[in-house]
Amino acid sequence: MYDIIYYFLYLLILSVNFLIIFCNFTSNKITKAAIFYILINTLIDLIIVGIGKEILLLPISTVILTCFSFMNFRKISYSIFIVILTDLVFAVSDAITAFLAITFFHINFNSISKRSLAYFVIAIIITFISFIISKLLKKILNKVNIHSYEISRNLRNRLVVFFYAGFVLITVNVNIFEYKYFAKNLDNFVVNLNTFNTVSNFTIVIILLYLNNKIIKNKLLHEYKDKELKHLKEYTDMIETMSDDLRRFKHDYANVLHILESYIESNDIKGLKTFYKNELQPDSEKIINKNRSLYLLKNIKINSLKGLISSKIYSANSNNINTYIEVYDDIHELSINEIDICRIVGILLDNAIEAAVLCDKKVIRLAIIKKENYTSFIIRNICRKNTQPIHKMYEDGFSTKGYGRGIGLNTVRKIINEKYAKNVFLHTKVKDYIFKQELVIKDLN
Repeated sequence: MYDIIYYFLYLLILSVNFLIIFCNFTSNKITKAAIFYILINTLIDLIIVGIGKEILLLPISTVILTCFSFMNFRKISYSIFIVILTDLVFAVSDAITAFLAITFFHINFNSISKRSLAYFVIAIIITFISFIISKLLKKILNKVNIHSYEISRNLRNRLVVFFYAGFVLITVNVNIFEYKYFAKNLDNFVVNLNTFNTVSNFTIVIILLYLNNKIIKNKLLHEYKDKELKHLKEYTDMIETMSDDLRRFKHDYANVLHILESYIESNDIKGLKTFYKNELQPDSEKIINKNRSLYLLKNIKINSLKGLISSKIYSANSNNINTYIEVYDDIHELSINEIDICRIVGILLDNAIEAAVLCDKKVIRLAIIKKENYTSFIIRNICRKNTQPIHKMYEDGFSTKGYGRGIGLNTVRKIINEKYAKNVFLHTKVKDYIFKQELVIKDLN
């Protein structure tokens, strides 16, 4: 009974170790599914130890973690890559712990029992070192990462790193198996050599990953700059269209007066009301609303954001959606990266357009409100009666057009949680067939 309890606790620590590394890399929170993974992995590992096949512990745990990762992300390539990094961090932590144990504490691994307290403490130290390494790596890679959704989208650009990391993982595991299960004497030289090989190979993987992510980031920056120029051109085109509308309205003004005069002279009040309601009012409101929206965009002093919003207005107008814009204060700067705010607002407006186009009454309202210490983006749109629950919309890959077609609110949440958890907040609400999304950005200056 003592052996079962001991091995269960020992393997539980190792399972928690894997999960900690995985969560640090992916910014995932500990959920019920994560707890379920820990229990399943621990019980299966306990069975493996019970039948005397300890050599299979790492491969089986890797398979289970890959399944857990796929359940979270639904992307097999990304899941495998994250699990490879998780295994590498574990291997490096194990090697460093062995080096410290022999060099500074003079522990003899040839005589130490796997059921001893010392072996249990070593497992805890491995977990602690794994936590530190994975946290540091996350910070390093975040310097050149934009977000996980971009990394997974550009995974084909990092196939060399992918295969090299896999090769290193296999090599590291072979070394571990050799010196843990086949070497008769684990002297300082063997342990130090294994530590050096493991750490050096792992370092090469991280350097390649860093450089590759930097290339991806530069590529994405160029893409966003191209989009910004495209959006600004669309904004210019819309200003020209607005000017043409006003010129046309001015040209027709005299004709409209003659028509009104004829109705008045003939005392045809009923005909006058019909003409005003059916002909004059719709055209004038359409021109006034469109021109007013574009005019107010001048208050947005961030060119990339102004270009993006004007592009979405153009898209909405193309789908016969009435758009109403309120921006009464100058928006010079926000406490959020330009690319990120454009990405977020773009997704929110795309959601609004996608929902509004399905309704009989097609309306979108955007208000940007500047307060003393925060700026609020409020987007409202008409939605259908069978609109999905809010929690469903935050699932990865959710789209009303079918599974795998959208990135939506889940992506917005990832951007906010990974980089702006302290000063950016998104509130989503559905009431009386009005879908409201409010993005609040607190000033950090």
